[in-house]
Amino acid sequence: MASRAFVAHLVPQLNDVEELLTAHARLTGRRRGRQWGVGSLNRAIVVIAVSSWEAYLEHVTEESTILLKPPIPPLASWPALVASAKSAIGRFHNPSADNVKNLLRDCLGIPDISNDWHWRNCNHEKAVKHLNELLKLRHQIAHGATPRPRVRNDYASSLPHFIKNLAKCTDDGIKQYLEATFGLQNVF
Repeated sequence: MASRAFVAHLVPQLNDVEELLTAHARLTGRRRGRQWGVGSLNRAIVVIAVSSWEAYLEHVTEESTILLKPPIPPLASWPALVASAKSAIGRFHNPSADNVKNLLRDCLGIPDISNDWHWRNCNHEKAVKHLNELLKLRHQIAHGATPRPRVRNDYASSLPHFIKNLAKCTDDGIKQYLEATFGLQNVF
């Protein structure tokens, strides 16, 4: 089972990426090679994919801190944990591998969530490298690099799958940590 952050936030936002990919295909007729006049669609896909990843992380962090609430009073330090997490989430604006690691370490105590980022044909190092390259490209796009970055459609098309894999691995890592460390059951 996936987190609410995955189901209710990440997937719907990535549907916007799918709509842009469909629009791109309609405009280009799925021809191979350089296509003129549609580069902005691929750049928009990069921006939306990164913002979807960032929003997912903010929501899954908040969702996870709520799971740590003691079942019966006293609440001990839980209100302080939630306040601290909300503050960290409010300052979280760059979902790079290091910043994600720091967010989840500071809010939940997970030493390095990026160690959980691996799946078929993608090891931890490759996932981290790909994420950081994606963030660099997003920054170039968002901050007006000149000349405008070129984003190939095959790269843009791969982003929903990549972001979903990162989020699934993050969900699984958080779940395993909360279950093993705090004895929580039925996390996500």
